[in-house]
Amino acid sequence: MSRGPGSGIRPSRRAGVLLAGLLAVAGPAVAEEAEVAEPPAAHRAASGPRWFPATLLFHGPLASEREPRFEARAVRADLGPASTTLGIASFGGTFGIVRWAGRNDWEWQIDFGAGVVSVFDLGSEERDLWNTDFLATLPVSVRRGAFSARARLYHRSSHLGDELLLREQVIDAGPRIELSFEAIELLASYERGPLRVYGGWTRFVGRAVKVGQNMAQLGAEIDLGRPRPGGTRAFAALDASGWNETGWDPEIGLRLGLAVPAPWSGRRRLILALEARDGPLPFGQLYGTSTRWIGLGVVLSD
Repeated sequence: MSRGPGSGIRPSRRAGVLLAGLLAVAGPAVAEEAEVAEPPAAHRAASGPRWFPATLLFHGPLASEREPRFEARAVRADLGPASTTLGIASFGGTFGIVRWAGRNDWEWQIDFGAGVVSVFDLGSEERDLWNTDFLATLPVSVRRGAFSARARLYHRSSHLGDELLLREQVIDAGPRIELSFEAIELLASYERGPLRVYGGWTRFVGRAVKVGQNMAQLGAEIDLGRPRPGGTRAFAALDASGWNETGWDPEIGLRLGLAVPAPWSGRRRLILALEARDGPLPFGQLYGTSTRWIGLGVVLSD
């Protein structure tokens, strides 16, 4: 079903129900952890500034669509009046610039991130390009033990594909607009044994096109077992967000898969995952279209 910007949509409780279920699954494993696990040695900063650290202090949520990554995915999407197969290709990442140790065991780091995300209709005869988003971020992160947080200023601009406008499609994107904005995002996370929970808020501060100013996000990730050959670990990740532009209609993403190495080990991870998503399309001005999808992807994540 398509809807225009600012249309009223009844809020849903699906995000809370799914998050509660994930926490219930994690409960027995967390109870076995008598103490908070010590962060990986790679997180401990040496005295003085450390330039171009190989790891991050705060790791982007695994099921979020707003993190720059290298990935290739194919999903079967139900768009309301029609269904199609979408191909999603992303190129990007987040890289450490400088890390330093603060007082009381706090560590700080400045990073830089950038990425490009393109969406194709694989069900069309010519694999039509629907949309391309460009993302540039400047994150500042902090960690102490099991707690970490990130503040980042980011720019995102969206560009509809010509094919989406020139040929009849399974969705109506409306007239092309220059959807471009800057935003300030604050996220915090806490790790307890195999479980990680996080939440935060985004405020849109610069907009070429007027859209809603506030977005909320929360989620949970869980390491599902002992290491497999090669250090592979199974994981589950749930991400839920809402934007006042879509009437707080929740965008819910779930990923189940294998990560090499562990899901948030401090190193880059190669991920093979099944995924499901329900809510507004998370690509540029296509947010006015509601969808449900299920698919498979390969991701190189920070």
